[in-house]
Amino acid sequence: MTDPSSLEVLLIDDEKNIRTILGICLEGLGCRVSWAATAEAARTAVASRSFDLAFLDLRLGETNGLDLLPGLLAQQPALAVVVVSAHAALDAAVDAIQRGAVDYLPKPFTPAQIRYVVLHLDERRQAMRPPADLD
Repeated sequence: MTDPSSLEVLLIDDEKNIRTILGICLEGLGCRVSWAATAEAARTAVASRSFDLAFLDLRLGETNGLDLLPGLLAQQPALAVVVVSAHAALDAAVDAIQRGAVDYLPKPFTPAQIRYVVLHLDERRQAMRPPADLD
């Protein structure tokens, strides 16, 4: 098992309660968490610092989170994005993955689901690192 404490995570959701609950769960795993309540705040955050993981709400106020996804990935191609939605639908999940999301998580989610997603993505990130020099 890896240690996700080095993960920089951006929560993009217009619902304060979701940001708070998800933030508490992620901070409990040792992640460093930032928040964005709007599409514009998310764009600004991604332009100003590097993130390993983002949780992106499918419905972000008047903005469709999937429309925001390509721009976020253009700014940070290595960003792993998990789309979350209270309106779980297979076509939305497929669309999210096709646009570059690494996972789709329906609300409500449990702390165990968040832990699984974070640990899985951190293990994948660790596996993609070049091996340490053995000299």
